[in-house]
Amino acid sequence: MRAIASGPLAVLLSLAACGPRATAPRAAPVTPPPAEPYAVVRGGAAITALTTDDDHVYWADDAGLYRRGHGPDGAYQRLFSLQRTVDRLAVAGDTLYALFDGSELRALPVDGGPAVDVLEVDGLLWGLAGDGATLVIGLDDHLELRGAGAVPRRIPVGGDGVALAVAGGHAYAVVARDEPTLLDVDVATGTTRVVGRYPFLAGTSAMAAADGVVLVGADDGVHAIVAATGRHVRREPQPVTALAADARGYAALSAAGVITRGAAGPAHLLWSGDADVETYGAPVLARRGGYVYAPGVDPIRGAPVLLGLPVDGGAEILPLPADSELAGIAAAGDRVICAVMGADGGTVLVEPDPGGGRARVVGRTDAVPDALAVDGDLIAYVLDGVAHRIDRRGRDVVIGELPASAELELHKGFLYSSDGSRVWATALDGGRPPVQVAEGPSISQFGNEDRPAAHFAFTDTYLYFTTFGAYPEGLARADEHGAVQMVATRDAWSAPGSDLALIDDVAYLHDDDGLYRVDLSRGALETVARPTDAAIVRLYAVDGRLITWDQRQQDDRTVLVERPRGDEQTRRVRWVAPLDVIVDSLVVGGRAFYMYDYALQAVLRVTLPAAAP
Repeated sequence: MRAIASGPLAVLLSLAACGPRATAPRAAPVTPPPAEPYAVVRGGAAITALTTDDDHVYWADDAGLYRRGHGPDGAYQRLFSLQRTVDRLAVAGDTLYALFDGSELRALPVDGGPAVDVLEVDGLLWGLAGDGATLVIGLDDHLELRGAGAVPRRIPVGGDGVALAVAGGHAYAVVARDEPTLLDVDVATGTTRVVGRYPFLAGTSAMAAADGVVLVGADDGVHAIVAATGRHVRREPQPVTALAADARGYAALSAAGVITRGAAGPAHLLWSGDADVETYGAPVLARRGGYVYAPGVDPIRGAPVLLGLPVDGGAEILPLPADSELAGIAAAGDRVICAVMGADGGTVLVEPDPGGGRARVVGRTDAVPDALAVDGDLIAYVLDGVAHRIDRRGRDVVIGELPASAELELHKGFLYSSDGSRVWATALDGGRPPVQVAEGPSISQFGNEDRPAAHFAFTDTYLYFTTFGAYPEGLARADEHGAVQMVATRDAWSAPGSDLALIDDVAYLHDDDGLYRVDLSRGALETVARPTDAAIVRLYAVDGRLITWDQRQQDDRTVLVERPRGDEQTRRVRWVAPLDVIVDSLVVGGRAFYMYDYALQAVLRVTLPAAAP
């Protein structure tokens, strides 16, 4: 008796079918140093077909057929030189099958050499896949099963075939009958069984299978179907052009980019198609050996590149409510809170599920907040100059008037903000007017409308903040009595950033020319680094480490970089694929970065690896 989809991919389906996953504990995971995306090959012709086996990834372009071992250290081999187009590839046993110009199927040794068989294709070939040593061909209204030394078999499917996927001794076919139908064909016996008839099959654009689960890309997204029972659930809400699966999960190619999902936890965005990778229309995608393989375009050279993307890399996808748009985001510790606008124009505050399930509504507002802050169980926002907090029961409590700000900070029961020239604080229990914490001798010392005093950092004794706009410029602090003094200044800043990172007794600032540190006990400003190959866009203190968000000049990609706090060599801590990110929406909580992706209508989370001992 055949098991009813019992492996990791089936677990993925069963979790989805049982409803939203319970919110996981918010303990930060210990993240190992991540594998990075790599170029399997770059600079060749456009990739036309792609497949994998347990040891290699195979691909074709207009000049040849190639293979390479999985991972960046895998050996590269050119198998054949070509002058014809390869439309499809499949591996069965030790044979590589290549469909040329839609009309000729050649059987080739996987390690190179002359063709061992040539088959003229008479009809429309709609599927080509290997399962063990057996090759399954979808042709017109039937399947053909071929293997080394075996007599070919022909299995009618009762209609014109649309898409084919093969796994675990079974061939799954979408067939255009009176109603679109999914068939399950036992490869060993040829027995055919109807899995189900589903309206969404009419828009089938891609198909994959593994572990007794069939994945179908349709007009409304990706559907996962248990072959033994016919039970199904929609897994991804956006249409896809290609799917690939193994026993650990699946990968999908959509307008948002390359998305992968495993048996547990949130989906991952491995690469954003809207940024530096332009995907081709051909359904070429493969998942094997811990990597997802997808074609793209090198952003500098404009030449095709085949990408190897680690299945657990990229950014985790934390969905927001459907048909919503981000209006504000704040994070602290292990929580992230988002203000989102719904299709009806209303605004709600939601907390994305760390496990990738449905976001939880934690409050509602009359309009889009001017600013938002979170600290543990506390959530606060400012709307039209009035500060509010959300209590643990989700009730909105008015604190009192507070000047609007582009940024809020919660600290020891007070809410801090700035109106561009003064720093204000108000008690969270309300009933008292806001207190002016600091005001300098002139507005220019604290900034102007374009550069407000922002990015506060606290010690037990002082409130620190940056101030730019007129001389003096640099780092300022205010004591508990409101007395303000400049800690460090510099005569000539080059487009300084207002970011402030405070680690131990050292503060860090940046401008277009470099990165600077200030010893708070001495007030001395020193240069830490002057990057020549990247511009520092943002600056963060994360888990006691100094992290910068850099824009690289060579390829315009954005990376997160861990920078030493002295003059040591810069060490890159995490490469982030060029995601569709508005930098202003990037916030930090605990060891994670959170950002918004418009294409996915989701928050993306990138967790930094644990610090090296």
